[in-house]
Amino acid sequence: MKNKLLLFSIFLLSVLCGGCWENNEISQQAIVLAMGIDSAPKDKLQVSVQIPIAEKNLSPLAGGEAESRKSFYVISKEADSVFSSITGLQGNTSKDIFYGQLKVLVINTEIAQRGILEVIDLVQRHPEIPPQMVIVLTKGKAADILKAELSSNEVPAFAIHDSLLSPDKYDAVYSLRVWQIARSIINGSEDVFIPFIYFDQQEKALTIQGLGVFHQGRLAGELSDIETRMFGLMTGRARNAHPSLSFGNKGWGTFRNVSACSQVRIEFNDAPIRNQPLTFLVKVHAQGLLVELTSGKAQLNIKEINNMQKKIEGALRNQMIETLRHLQQLNADILGFGELLRAERPKIWSHLNWEEEYPRIRVKVAVKFQIERTGEYR
Repeated sequence: MKNKLLLFSIFLLSVLCGGCWENNEISQQAIVLAMGIDSAPKDKLQVSVQIPIAEKNLSPLAGGEAESRKSFYVISKEADSVFSSITGLQGNTSKDIFYGQLKVLVINTEIAQRGILEVIDLVQRHPEIPPQMVIVLTKGKAADILKAELSSNEVPAFAIHDSLLSPDKYDAVYSLRVWQIARSIINGSEDVFIPFIYFDQQEKALTIQGLGVFHQGRLAGELSDIETRMFGLMTGRARNAHPSLSFGNKGWGTFRNVSACSQVRIEFNDAPIRNQPLTFLVKVHAQGLLVELTSGKAQLNIKEINNMQKKIEGALRNQMIETLRHLQQLNADILGFGELLRAERPKIWSHLNWEEEYPRIRVKVAVKFQIERTGEYR
C-alpha cells in the first residue's frame, strides 16, 4: 500500500510540475552577445548591446544570390547610470532583451579612469549576466567595437571571446573573468588588469594588445607589449611566448612555446618593524624552443647553449625589473604582493597602509631559462 501511494505521489508531482518556468519563445528574445559602455555628454553613460539577427533573415534570396546583410545589429541608450541605460534599452526593440548569453563587456577608457566599481557591481547583481563574462578596454568608443564589420564575417563578440581564450595567444593576451575582477576589488589587496582591444579599419580586424592596469578600481596606466609579456612570465600565465634576443656575433635568436612557472615569496618579515621596506622575491623558471638564429650557424655546442641561456636570463631579468618599477610607479599591484602579505602575514598587513607601502617595497627577481630544443638537424 505504501509503495502504491509513493508511486501515485510521484506521478501527481510529475503532472503538476511539468513544463517550463518561463514561456518566452526564442524567436521573441533579443539575445545579447556583447555590451559596450561609453561616456556621454552631461556626465551620462551610453550602454550599447550587440544582438544577432535570426538565422531566417540570413537565408539566400530566391535567385540564388546571398543577401548582403549584417549578422547582428547594435542598439544604444543614454542614461544617468548603467542600470538605467540597460532598462531603457528595452524600449529600443520589440523583443525581450536576454542577457544570459552575454560573453564580452567592452569599456571605454574614460569610464575606466572614473572607476569600474559601478559596472562590476551591476553585472555581479544582475540575475541573467554570466559571471564568466570577459572584459576588454578600448581607447575609442565601445559602441564602435560592437559595430565593427570584420573581414572574417565573424560577429565581434565571438571574435573577441575566442581571441581572449585562445591558448595560441597566451603571449600577450591575458584576461580576467568578471567574478575574478569583483573578488579582487572587494578584497582590496590585489589590483586588476584588463586587456586593450583595437579595430584596424584597413584590415577590418580586431586586435588585442597591451594591458590596462588598475588601482582601487580605476585605470592607472598601460603596459607595453614587452611589459605584458614579462607580466605573463612573472605570474606563470605565459604558455606560448615568443621572445627575441640579440646574441652578438651569433645574430638574433627567436624562441617559441616559451612557458614559465613562478613563485613569489616574502623575504623579510620584520621589515616594517625596523622601518625598512618589505622585500619580496620573484623566482621564474622558463623554458622554450629555439626556432631561429639569424647567424645561420647550423649546430650549437653545450657551451654555446649555456652562454645563450645565461644571456636570455639576464635580459629577461632586466625587463622584469623595469616592468615592476613601472607598476610601482602606477601603484598597481597586479602581481598580488599585497594579497600574499595579507594571507601569510596578517599581523603585518593589519598595521600597514598598503597604498603607501607598495611603491616602496623591494622586489628581487631570479630567472632560470632552459633551451629545450635547438631545432638542429644532426
